[in-house]
Amino acid sequence: MARAALLAGSVQALSQRLRIPVVDLMRWIQGESKPPKGVFLQLVDFVIEESGRRGLASVRGARKPGKPKGTGP
Repeated sequence: MARAALLAGSVQALSQRLRIPVVDLMRWIQGESKPPKGVFLQLVDFVIEESGRRGLASVRGARKPGKPKGTGP
């Protein structure tokens, strides 16, 4: 859950995305209680989705290994 909050940008942003109260989210992050199964699955989907987006962004910006530019053929 903490990872999902980081990916969302904040606990508040994650609570808005999931349409759940911040208080409930904080209890789950702190381990005081567990989220309902449906919310947990939403969190998993969100983390997978955001991780995939960020992974693609870093891959698109990365250069392929090989010779540095300007070193000839």
